[in-house]
Amino acid sequence: MTINEDCIRDILGYLVKNIDYEKDIDGSFRVVQVSLFQLYKDADLSTLYKDKDIMYSVLKLLEIHFIKVSDIFPKNQSIIDRCTICEVTYEGHKFYETIQPESVWNKTKSIVGKIGNHTLGFIESVAHDVAVESAKELVKISSWNV
Repeated sequence: MTINEDCIRDILGYLVKNIDYEKDIDGSFRVVQVSLFQLYKDADLSTLYKDKDIMYSVLKLLEIHFIKVSDIFPKNQSIIDRCTICEVTYEGHKFYETIQPESVWNKTKSIVGKIGNHTLGFIESVAHDVAVESAKELVKISSWNV
Protein backbone atom coordinates (compact mmCIF):
# COMPACT_ATOMS: atom_id res chain seq x y z
CA MET A 1 0.00 0.00 0.00
CA THR A 2 1.03 3.58 -0.51
CA ILE A 3 0.43 6.55 1.74
CA ASN A 4 -2.37 8.80 0.51
CA GLU A 5 -1.42 12.24 1.80
CA ASP A 6 -4.82 13.77 1.03
CA CYS A 7 -6.59 10.98 2.91
CA ILE A 8 -4.35 11.51 5.94
CA ARG A 9 -5.00 15.26 5.88
CA ASP A 10 -8.76 14.80 5.54
CA ILE A 11 -8.89 12.22 8.33
CA LEU A 12 -6.91 14.46 10.68
CA GLY A 13 -9.28 17.32 9.88
CA TYR A 14 -12.28 15.12 10.62
CA LEU A 15 -10.77 13.96 13.90
CA VAL A 16 -9.86 17.47 15.04
CA LYS A 17 -13.44 18.57 14.39
CA ASN A 18 -15.21 15.53 15.85
CA ILE A 19 -13.23 14.27 18.85
CA ASP A 20 -14.58 16.21 21.78
CA TYR A 21 -15.15 16.11 25.52
CA GLU A 22 -18.54 16.11 27.20
CA LYS A 23 -19.44 16.61 30.82
CA ASP A 24 -21.34 13.75 32.42
CA ILE A 25 -24.13 14.25 34.94
CA ASP A 26 -21.65 13.78 37.79
CA GLY A 27 -19.47 16.61 36.43
CA SER A 28 -16.66 14.41 35.12
CA PHE A 29 -15.57 14.61 31.50
CA ARG A 30 -15.65 11.80 28.97
CA VAL A 31 -14.12 11.74 25.54
CA VAL A 32 -16.35 11.59 22.48
CA GLN A 33 -14.36 9.19 20.32
CA VAL A 34 -14.49 8.51 16.59
CA SER A 35 -14.72 4.95 15.35
CA LEU A 36 -13.15 3.70 12.17
CA PHE A 37 -16.68 2.87 10.99
CA GLN A 38 -17.62 6.55 11.39
CA LEU A 39 -14.76 7.45 9.08
CA TYR A 40 -15.91 4.83 6.55
CA LYS A 41 -19.47 6.20 6.63
CA ASP A 42 -18.66 9.92 6.51
CA ALA A 43 -20.18 11.37 3.34
CA ASP A 44 -17.07 13.33 2.34
CA LEU A 45 -14.46 10.70 3.19
CA SER A 46 -16.39 7.78 1.69
CA THR A 47 -16.82 9.69 -1.57
CA LEU A 48 -13.12 10.41 -1.87
CA TYR A 49 -11.46 7.29 -0.43
CA LYS A 50 -11.85 3.54 -0.22
CA ASP A 51 -12.26 1.98 3.23
CA LYS A 52 -8.86 0.35 2.82
CA ASP A 53 -7.20 3.75 2.28
CA ILE A 54 -8.94 5.16 5.36
CA MET A 55 -7.90 2.19 7.48
CA TYR A 56 -4.30 2.35 6.25
CA SER A 57 -4.13 6.10 6.88
CA VAL A 58 -5.36 5.59 10.45
CA LEU A 59 -2.65 2.95 10.98
CA LYS A 60 0.03 5.33 9.69
CA LEU A 61 -1.27 8.19 11.87
CA LEU A 62 -1.09 5.82 14.84
CA GLU A 63 2.39 4.64 13.87
CA ILE A 64 3.78 8.18 13.78
CA HIS A 65 2.01 9.04 17.07
CA PHE A 66 -0.33 11.65 15.59
CA ILE A 67 -3.36 9.89 17.09
CA LYS A 68 -4.17 7.59 19.99
CA VAL A 69 -6.67 4.76 19.73
CA SER A 70 -8.45 2.48 22.13
CA ASP A 71 -9.30 -1.16 21.54
CA ILE A 72 -7.27 -1.46 18.37
CA PHE A 73 -7.20 -5.24 18.62
CA PRO A 74 -9.96 -6.54 20.90
CA LYS A 75 -9.18 -9.71 22.83
CA ASN A 76 -8.27 -12.65 20.61
CA GLN A 77 -8.98 -10.73 17.41
CA SER A 78 -6.86 -8.96 14.86
CA ILE A 79 -9.53 -6.77 13.33
CA ILE A 80 -8.53 -3.12 13.09
CA ASP A 81 -12.08 -2.02 12.16
CA ARG A 82 -13.19 -2.11 15.78
CA CYS A 83 -10.75 0.57 16.93
CA THR A 84 -11.86 3.96 18.12
CA ILE A 85 -9.73 7.06 17.88
CA CYS A 86 -9.73 8.85 21.20
CA GLU A 87 -7.22 11.63 20.68
CA VAL A 88 -5.25 13.70 18.21
CA THR A 89 -1.88 14.16 19.91
CA TYR A 90 -0.07 17.45 20.23
CA GLU A 91 2.23 16.37 17.38
CA GLY A 92 -0.84 15.51 15.29
CA HIS A 93 -2.36 18.92 15.95
CA LYS A 94 0.90 20.67 15.01
CA PHE A 95 1.06 18.72 11.76
CA TYR A 96 -2.59 19.41 10.93
CA GLU A 97 -2.29 23.12 11.69
CA THR A 98 0.73 23.30 9.40
CA ILE A 99 -0.98 21.58 6.46
CA GLN A 100 -4.47 23.02 6.96
CA PRO A 101 -4.14 26.10 4.71
CA GLU A 102 -4.80 25.09 1.10
CA SER A 103 -1.90 27.20 -0.18
CA VAL A 104 0.58 25.45 2.13
CA TRP A 105 -0.89 22.02 1.37
CA ASN A 106 -0.78 22.50 -2.40
CA LYS A 107 2.83 23.74 -2.36
CA THR A 108 3.80 20.87 -0.04
CA LYS A 109 2.20 18.25 -2.30
CA SER A 110 3.90 19.77 -5.34
CA ILE A 111 7.34 19.59 -3.72
CA VAL A 112 6.78 16.10 -2.32
CA GLY A 113 5.51 14.89 -5.69
CA LYS A 114 8.58 16.20 -7.51
CA ILE A 115 10.99 14.65 -5.02
CA GLY A 116 9.07 11.41 -4.64
CA ASN A 117 9.55 11.02 -0.88
CA HIS A 118 6.12 10.42 0.65
CA THR A 119 6.98 9.61 4.26
CA LEU A 120 4.90 11.47 6.81
CA GLY A 121 8.03 12.82 8.46
CA PHE A 122 9.23 14.28 5.17
CA ILE A 123 5.80 15.72 4.37
CA GLU A 124 5.72 17.32 7.82
CA SER A 125 9.17 18.83 7.31
CA VAL A 126 8.33 20.22 3.87
CA ALA A 127 4.97 21.60 5.08
CA HIS A 128 6.72 23.33 7.97
CA ASP A 129 9.27 24.91 5.62
CA VAL A 130 6.52 26.02 3.22
CA ALA A 131 4.54 27.56 6.11
CA VAL A 132 7.62 29.41 7.38
CA GLU A 133 8.33 30.80 3.89
CA SER A 134 4.68 31.86 3.54
CA ALA A 135 4.86 33.64 6.88
CA LYS A 136 8.07 35.44 5.83
CA GLU A 137 6.32 36.64 2.67
CA LEU A 138 3.37 37.95 4.73
CA VAL A 139 5.72 39.80 7.06
CA LYS A 140 7.51 41.31 4.07
CA ILE A 141 4.21 42.44 2.49
CA SER A 142 2.95 43.83 5.80
CA SER A 143 6.11 45.87 6.33
CA TRP A 144 5.70 47.44 2.85
CA ASN A 145 2.18 48.59 3.73
CA VAL A 146 3.30 50.45 6.87
